Amino acid sequence: MVLPIADYPIVDIEEPLLAPLLMTLEEMIRRYQRLLAVIQQEKRLMIEGNLDDLFPCLAEKEGILGELKQLEARRMDETHPLMKRFQIKRPGLMPLIDRVSVRYREPLLSCYNRLRALSASVAEINQINGLLVGRILRQVNGLLGLLTHLST
Repeated sequence: MVLPIADYPIVDIEEPLLAPLLMTLEEMIRRYQRLLAVIQQEKRLMIEGNLDDLFPCLAEKEGILGELKQLEARRMDETHPLMKRFQIKRPGLMPLIDRVSVRYREPLLSCYNRLRALSASVAEINQINGLLVGRILRQVNGLLGLLTHLST
C-alpha cells in the first residue's frame, strides 16, 4: 500500500545544518551587545579620566573580541556545508538566506540585520573612543611640553 504524499512524515533536511548556525548567530548577537555596553563604558571612563576602571574594561573588551573571533570561525564552519549544499559561491549570510526554506529565512534574516546594526554601532562608538584617545594624548603631550619648558 502506498501512502498519499500528505501522510509521509516531513523530514527537514536543513534542520541539522541551520539550527546550530542560528544558535551561533544568537550567541554572536549576545557578545556584540556586551561589547557595545563595554565600549560605551570605556567612553564614559575616558571622559571621566577614570584610569583605574578603564584598564579592566579594556581587558574585558579584548576578551569579548577573542570570543567573537572564535564564534566567527564557528559560524564559517557551520556555513560551509550549507554553501556547498546550495552551490553558493559568494561568501556571507545573504546568499544563504536567499536559498533556505521560508521556515529559516526570517530567523536568519533577523540575526543578520541585528548583527549588522550592532556592528555599525560598535564601529561608530569605537571611532569616537579613538578620537577621545587622540585628544587625551594631545593634552598629555601638551602638558609634558609645558612641564619640560617650565623645568628648563
